[in-house]
Amino acid sequence: MRFPFLKSDEMSPEQAALAQRYRASWRNKLPADAEGALGGPLDAMIRAPELASRISYLSDYFRELSTLNKKQVEFIVLLSAWADSSDYEWSAHRPMAIAAGVSEATADAIARNEEPAALSTEERAIYDLVMPMLRTGQLPDGVFAQAKEALGERTVVEVVALTGFYAMIARILAAAQVGAPAGGAVLPPRNAAR
Repeated sequence: MRFPFLKSDEMSPEQAALAQRYRASWRNKLPADAEGALGGPLDAMIRAPELASRISYLSDYFRELSTLNKKQVEFIVLLSAWADSSDYEWSAHRPMAIAAGVSEATADAIARNEEPAALSTEERAIYDLVMPMLRTGQLPDGVFAQAKEALGERTVVEVVALTGFYAMIARILAAAQVGAPAGGAVLPPRNAAR
């Protein structure tokens, strides 16, 4: 890990306040390998406390204010973790996704780069919207029109933004060399072709 956790006496007042806010939120359940570590991308992000604070507000938006329910959020996170080969994201969010109602069969299919067999109507609309962007960075007109019809404009924007948000988190994790915690689930090696 390139950004080891900072002890309280090593933090600026801004970092200490942010760490306290993290520990008082859902983030206190993120897997961490070291005693006292914040976990995941947080030990890296705290080096830029204003940026980290704004990122956490955006994360909270998706969890508390978005049109997406918890199951939909975690489904999107799994797709994003797969696309970025982010073992930490996968390890941290697979159990959250299962607890939120994503089936184990769906999670396993995503991990194997297979289209899940039994998706709800909303999951199908989200999957069909997200996958072209994750694979090519593009969103064909027909896919956009179908997603807009099925999900509505606001939800389409939120799905796209959440996908991008977790791509950003994956980059922070990669730069910090944060992998799955000890004993955490990891994605299987991926074939070169997608």
